[in-house]
Amino acid sequence: MSSVSLLLTITSLHALIHRRFASNPSQVSLCSAPAPVLPSWLMAGHSNNNTESPETPCAVYTRPTQKHRIEPVVDPQLPREQAGFRRGRSTVDQVTLLTQDIEDSFQAKEKVGVVLLDLTAAYDTVWHRGLHLKLLRTIPDRHMVKFIMEMLSNRSFILRTSDGQRSRLRRLRNGVPQGSVLSPLLFNIYIHDLPETTSRQYGYADDLAIMLRRTTWSAVEQGLNQDMSILAAYLRKWRLQLSTGKTVSAAYHLCNGEAKRELSVSVDNKRLEHQLAPKYLGVRLDRTLSYKRHLEEVRAKVTARVSLIRRLAGTTWGASARTLRISTQALVFSAAEYCAPVWSRSPHVKKTSLSPRTVPTPEKKKS
Repeated sequence: MSSVSLLLTITSLHALIHRRFASNPSQVSLCSAPAPVLPSWLMAGHSNNNTESPETPCAVYTRPTQKHRIEPVVDPQLPREQAGFRRGRSTVDQVTLLTQDIEDSFQAKEKVGVVLLDLTAAYDTVWHRGLHLKLLRTIPDRHMVKFIMEMLSNRSFILRTSDGQRSRLRRLRNGVPQGSVLSPLLFNIYIHDLPETTSRQYGYADDLAIMLRRTTWSAVEQGLNQDMSILAAYLRKWRLQLSTGKTVSAAYHLCNGEAKRELSVSVDNKRLEHQLAPKYLGVRLDRTLSYKRHLEEVRAKVTARVSLIRRLAGTTWGASARTLRISTQALVFSAAEYCAPVWSRSPHVKKTSLSPRTVPTPEKKKS
């Protein structure tokens, strides 16, 4: 598509959005002045029969616009515990908060119990009617809410195999589109009213965790069981599925005599699996926060990637220095430095080398 055609396409989409909100004066700021009618050739291949691509050009174009308009209104209403896809927040923040609370309990000589919740296909099981209700509660403009719900409706798909077979047409009655810039925000709105618990909550989108610190293990287990009952009831009400097989518990303390102590936490009469070093947002958290197992996994990953990059380098052949530098930063440094502020400051961490050898760079040929 030429630059002129692309410009005409964007202008036409702008006009379509403008006409959609023209009936509401409060939405005039969403679009600029009217433009020509959306040409018919633009919609070719994007009819209801094209089920392999449920995203229409209008939907793809307007989602960034909606996100920028909705985010300032919704963000103040989201709980502080939810950091998923929010401006100025990251996974490192959540891991730091959780580990710092555990470190504080070590100083207070308290016992800590943590439950890491796993939701089955969280984005795909969002109940549209429930989302509609929560959008009306958080977004004051009903026209914008209606437009969002129209984008989520009438979505369908067909499964095609490599041998040419096709499945029947299936309608998607739940869920938000994977990969859309608007989906994380919609999911945050959907679970923004998680009930309060005695345990402290940590959330990054659908990665949820609760932590409770008490002086005795019985008090920890009792509190976690009560809080899990509250959260399980909430998830059932809003048709989100808690995977009891993947939801795990963990204990944190510095008493070596109770190193094998397991928590007894149940949901719907099913005891949750207890893990000695569960993974939260990509970081292994062992009982004493020594990060030994986590650093061993990181070192193995870094070593494998260094070996891969080494094959691209040579004294008289191979990739250029610039290519090696970019590849090293993307593959090696990203893995080695992830959540480094968390484990590097821990007093329980022993020295561990993450880069056994430097990555060679090709030498220039002598003239």
